[in-house]
Amino acid sequence: MRKTLLILSLLLGAGPARAARLERVEELGPVRIHGKAAMMLGPWTARSLEFDKPVALRSLRVELRDGSGRPVRDLSNLCHVTFSYSRSLPSDEPWQIATVDATTPRFAFPDGYGFILVPGQRYALNAMAYSDSAAVDRELRFVVVLELEDDPAGAGIRPLRLAQVGIRAKDAGLPGYTGPHDWLVPPGRHEYAHEGPAPFSGRLFVIAPHLHPHVAGYRLEEPGGRRLLDVKIAGKTAGGLARPGDTVWADPAGVPVDAGKRYRWTVVYDNTTDHPIPVMASFLSFYAP
Repeated sequence: MRKTLLILSLLLGAGPARAARLERVEELGPVRIHGKAAMMLGPWTARSLEFDKPVALRSLRVELRDGSGRPVRDLSNLCHVTFSYSRSLPSDEPWQIATVDATTPRFAFPDGYGFILVPGQRYALNAMAYSDSAAVDRELRFVVVLELEDDPAGAGIRPLRLAQVGIRAKDAGLPGYTGPHDWLVPPGRHEYAHEGPAPFSGRLFVIAPHLHPHVAGYRLEEPGGRRLLDVKIAGKTAGGLARPGDTVWADPAGVPVDAGKRYRWTVVYDNTTDHPIPVMASFLSFYAP
C-alpha cells in the first residue's frame, strides 16, 4: 500500500522563522525475501515522485519495517535505496542522485548545501532487499524520508552539481560477480582502484559512496600520489557493517578539482570472513563550479 506524508517544520533561530523544511515520507513495499538473494538481484520495489515547486534535497534516510509494520533494527537484509531521475535528461547529470544502504542508512548534505529538485521533472525511489542466508523468510517495507528545504534561495542554500565515478569489476582486474559493477573479494585486506579524468572543474564538497559491508576506507589521489582525501571507515560490527555516517565525506572548504586532469579513486575492503564476498564501489561526487 502506498503511503506518502508531508510534514512541515519551522526551524527557529533567535528571531522569526528562518526557513521552512519539509519531510516527505514514502513507504515502499512490501517485498518478500525467501532464502538467498544475491546483491543487485534481490526483490525490489519502486515509486515515482514529482515536486510542484523548486525544493532542495537536504537529506535522505531509510528505515525498515516488517510485514506488520514493526521497526526492523537489523539492516542486513537491506541492499539499497536509490533516489534518482526516472527518465533521461538533456544534460550531463548522472541518473542517480543519492543512495542509502545498510552501511549508510542516512545521507545528509553539510549545512548550507543541497541538491535542487525542480517541478516538471519526474524522480524515482528504488528499494531492493538482499539475503545471504537460506533461512530467511520475511516481508520488508521501506520507509524513506526525504528532508527538503522549502525555499532554497531564501534559506541561502548553495546548489551543488553532481558527477559519478565507479570502480567496476574490470577496473579491479577481476571478472564480474553478477554484472559489470560488482566483484568478489577474497578473505583478507585488498585495494581496488580506478583512474580517469575529472568531468568537471570546481570544488568538491561531498562524497556519498555506495559501498558494501567490510569496507575499510577509500581515497582520492592525484596521479603523483598526493592524497586529496582519505576516509577510514571504522566501527565494524560482527556483521562487517560500519557505523551509520562513517562512509560519507564532507568538507565545507571543499577540495579543488580540474576538468580533464586525471585522478585516482581507491577503495579498501577488509574481508574478515573465510569466503569471498560480493562488493561494489561507486562515488556520488557533489561539487560547485
